[in-house]
This record gives sequence, C-alpha cells and structure tokens, in this order.
Amino acid sequence: MAFGWGWPRRVIDVADITAFRPVRNKWWYGFGIRVISGWWMYNVWGLDAVELDLASGRKFRIGTDETIDLAAALTLHTALRPDPGV
Repeated sequence: MAFGWGWPRRVIDVADITAFRPVRNKWWYGFGIRVISGWWMYNVWGLDAVELDLASGRKFRIGTDETIDLAAALTLHTALRPDPGV
C-alpha cells in the first residue's frame, strides 16, 4: 500500500500480528495517514477497515473497501482467525 509516491512507507511483518478484526471507522477519522488515540491508521477508502493488534501492544488500522479480502489474506498468511470484534 502506498500513498502518493510511496513515502512514508510502513511495513508490518505478519509474524508481528497477534490478532486482527474488521472494524468500522468513525467518519471524523478522515482519510490518509493518521494517528488516532495513540494508534496509526492508513485509510484509503470509506469507513471500513481491518484493525491489527501488534506484538508491541500497539494497534494499526488499514482502511480499505476490501476488508473481507484483506482479512482472508491475513488468515491465509498467519495462523490467526479474525476476532469477532470488541
């Protein structure tokens, strides 16, 4: 995923993901790269996102119009299944 010319760039190793879940962002979170309540969000589309829990204890959200496909890819490449939500 890249914004603009590919900078800034963020790479997350799948081994660092401890859990993930589909979520819905608040409309006022906006689009682009954001820090919201202490966690990062890269939002490229709408209100739907996948929230990642990282081994460091931090959270990271990826906003996308393809949350189901992203969750399926994470399931395929990790031993994890999506959390039912919080």
